[in-house]
Amino acid sequence: DTPHADPELPGLVSVGDDGRLTGMIGRITRRMEFRGRPIRAAVACELFVDPAQRSQMLGVKLLKKLMAGPQDLLFSDIANETSRKIWTGLGGSVAAWYGLTWVKVLRPAQFALSLLHERRFGKLIGLGQPLAALTDKVFRDASRSLTQLAPKPNVESEPLTPERFLELFADFSATDELRPVYDRETLDWIWPRLDFMYSAGPSEAVL
Repeated sequence: DTPHADPELPGLVSVGDDGRLTGMIGRITRRMEFRGRPIRAAVACELFVDPAQRSQMLGVKLLKKLMAGPQDLLFSDIANETSRKIWTGLGGSVAAWYGLTWVKVLRPAQFALSLLHERRFGKLIGLGQPLAALTDKVFRDASRSLTQLAPKPNVESEPLTPERFLELFADFSATDELRPVYDRETLDWIWPRLDFMYSAGPSEAVL
């Protein structure tokens, strides 16, 4: 029931001989532009297969059927190792840059020790723990002094509205060869759902 819903690009299910559901894969459609040309894009999501039916390669068959659909572009924004292997085995590729996970290290020395723990250097970790804690304290004190010296950023903020988003998005994405298409109908659907989409907490619409 999204504004971009396309009856030619539904999700897929598999059904056993007894009529019971044995697997499914979702497909969410999006209007996008590639180098200024409108295209139909689809997002593959939520691949499930009944464990009792996995020997029949239902997951592979569902994804293969999805890839053969009439969309111009099919991508998935999240995957586990099993689905990645299926995806690449069927001719898909991995956008490695978008698959990076960033980590902010708060205690660098103790973080380094934790990496040694994964490699089973138990005795070395025990000996190095006091030194690591001292090293992290020195880093923390030094970073505080640097933060206090940094000038406060000179910025202004205002509430971000759907109207302002539409007004600014074209300029913001002007250099992108591939970009989503937003209109007022789409934003009216997305805006009330932003808090639902992000599990970290309430979102703040700020420009």
